[in-house]
Amino acid sequence: MKKSKIELLNDVINGEELETTPHAVWRHFPIDDLYADRLAKKQLAYNEKFDSLVMKVSPNGRYCVTDWGCEIDFDEKKVSGSAFCTSYRVKTMDDWATLEELDVNDGMFGEQLKALDLIREGLKDDTPFVETIFNPLMIAGKLVENRELVKKTMLENPAALKEGLKIITKAMIEFSKISIEKGAIGMFIATQEATYDFLTEEQYKEYGMKNDLEILEAIKNKAKFNIIHIHGNNIMFNLIAQNYPAEALNWHDQLTPPDIKDAFTKFDGVLMGGIEEQQFLLNSTDEKLRNAIQKVIDSVNGRRLIIAPGCVIPINIPDNIVEIIVKYLKKRQK
Repeated sequence: MKKSKIELLNDVINGEELETTPHAVWRHFPIDDLYADRLAKKQLAYNEKFDSLVMKVSPNGRYCVTDWGCEIDFDEKKVSGSAFCTSYRVKTMDDWATLEELDVNDGMFGEQLKALDLIREGLKDDTPFVETIFNPLMIAGKLVENRELVKKTMLENPAALKEGLKIITKAMIEFSKISIEKGAIGMFIATQEATYDFLTEEQYKEYGMKNDLEILEAIKNKAKFNIIHIHGNNIMFNLIAQNYPAEALNWHDQLTPPDIKDAFTKFDGVLMGGIEEQQFLLNSTDEKLRNAIQKVIDSVNGRRLIIAPGCVIPINIPDNIVEIIVKYLKKRQK
């Protein structure tokens, strides 16, 4: 009897060797991601085409700041497909303490929650899905024109920043809880600040990790599969692997240490990676793509692994390139 995707996901979590290595692929859907019905339609079509083990819902990259007053736009030349801000809510260090509490059922947060309803209702198979959020410190970085203001406030007005992060954290806890009530099996929690290129570990523990752990604690009895995405280079992998009670980690494993083999010894959960989405995916030959994926699989004997991009697949990557990987994985039997 064929196993459901939830059963297969549990097998991955438990470290079992599967006949076929599972995959999960995702991208942004610019402009469509401003509207619940259009985003849901795009997500469902993408899932039907590529049949990921887990669907990562990819909301607008600035959905988390528009309700606080940021204005956004899109640039066709920005291959990530993510929006950018044209005006910012936080302009001075004192502004952090002026952030108001939000009702996440309204505005752009509410639009995203409506998309989850439509995705749940529109799924033709048993694909589980996770909702994407950005951790509070990353949201703080999106509320300002230059995130150096975040670091400057840490040093000169830490009380104001902490007050702002408290408000942001409350909103993300509520949004995460409702997302799970609407059918998400967990959250894809992204951070861009857990890198030694920006902060020290002590700074990240105080202003980043503390709030992230509050979110994970708030949903621990409801979520089944939480993913932490560690964005950037020179990342604090060990800190997160050792302290975050999440089921999976995702990072640019083909671009910055550790690689999947090394990470296997540092983290007991699921590793999501193997696809270098920035240059290799676009410029490689079919054979090199397959060989690179196989090398990653072999490095951990296919255990506790979901083949996935290190971050969002750029919108300039043709679907047929993604299909090369998916078809290879589906045809490859252990």
